[in-house]
Amino acid sequence: EGDHPGIAAMRLGSWFEGKQDLPVAMFNASYQFPFLDHFEKKNSEAFKATAWMQHIYCTQRMTRREEPGVHTPSFNLALGLCDLPMRPVEHDTLQNALLNARLFAELRSRAAKRTRQTSKKSTKAL
Repeated sequence: EGDHPGIAAMRLGSWFEGKQDLPVAMFNASYQFPFLDHFEKKNSEAFKATAWMQHIYCTQRMTRREEPGVHTPSFNLALGLCDLPMRPVEHDTLQNALLNARLFAELRSRAAKRTRQTSKKSTKAL
């Protein structure tokens, strides 16, 4: 039937062509990253000329930055801290991807808001 990881890598690589600036958000990226790194090494042609690994964001780390008292948030805790619905099914890949995209958008929005507020405070201090 073919090399399934290779097919996945080729599809992922072709999807990223021309989209190098799009973010890739993963919860617990340090766990997910080795799988993607393996795909890249095994299927270098599929990933040739793509900069997809330069725009990976870990929503678990982003949650820790936004909630300093939380050291290792679970996915459901991170969703709850951002007032997002918890996942109703534990291992539903599509559902997890959609919820993680919403989590990423919320955390990125909060970080941008915090940056603007910090910038306004430093301007007032001058």
